[in-house]
Amino acid sequence: SAVSDVYKRQTYSPNGHLIVVGLGGDVSGNNRMPRVHRGKIVIISYLQGTLRIVHMTTDAKDSITAVVFTPDGSKLIATSYDSNIYIYDALNNFTLMTTLSGSHKEGIKSIDISETGQYITTHGEYNEFFIWDLTTAAVVSKKDSFDTLAHIGLNWSVRQGSFGLNTICLLYTSDAADDMQ
Repeated sequence: SAVSDVYKRQTYSPNGHLIVVGLGGDVSGNNRMPRVHRGKIVIISYLQGTLRIVHMTTDAKDSITAVVFTPDGSKLIATSYDSNIYIYDALNNFTLMTTLSGSHKEGIKSIDISETGQYITTHGEYNEFFIWDLTTAAVVSKKDSFDTLAHIGLNWSVRQGSFGLNTICLLYTSDAADDMQ
């Protein structure tokens, strides 16, 4: 079945078999209808060359703003304009493992994840920035945040930029590629 709605972010699993789409966003214009699937995450399988929806989450209360797998593919992390971070068990039918909340005052725009999958950074509205340790499910204190960043260095598996610009996209192939300029 298909899901017709506005999507905000997408990513793919490290093995390339799954595509994850975070739904939500606004459509400009008069007489706008409420977004029926706002805040849902759709997991699409691409096994045997066929796209098929295999799961949909309904935990977020507002648009999904970022989705990223941990580098080992065991967890899916999603952020939302509802100011929460949702962590799903990608190896157990995308069961919600935990919700991280309470630090962002406004919606979260983007997320970065360390190569080890231990740390994430979240970037919110009005330049809010937090480092989270996923082993403790807590925000790294402000006084320890620079030490943590120095320890991690450039070892990030970056999926989002600090301005919420997605660096992953879905592209189609065309036999007429030579005609494109």
